[in-house]
Amino acid sequence: GPYAYIKNKLRSPGPAKIRAKISYVKRDMFDEIRKAIKSTKDPVKRNMLQRDSKEIYTYLNAVFKQVESELEQEENE
Repeated sequence: GPYAYIKNKLRSPGPAKIRAKISYVKRDMFDEIRKAIKSTKDPVKRNMLQRDSKEIYTYLNAVFKQVESELEQEENE
């Protein structure tokens, strides 16, 4: 699920600190969601996706917070 995907992305080597990586991954995921909604031709489906996307953003933000705190704990151990 999204938890494992996010955690793996953040573990990848790179100079950025955890918070910076989180903001990049979050931006990319949210951009993909927005693109998918925009590309939906059916107006009824698009409205449903826009409505549902609010819940998805809330859920993903919670996952990002959880992963961030876990990775920071691991870094400090």
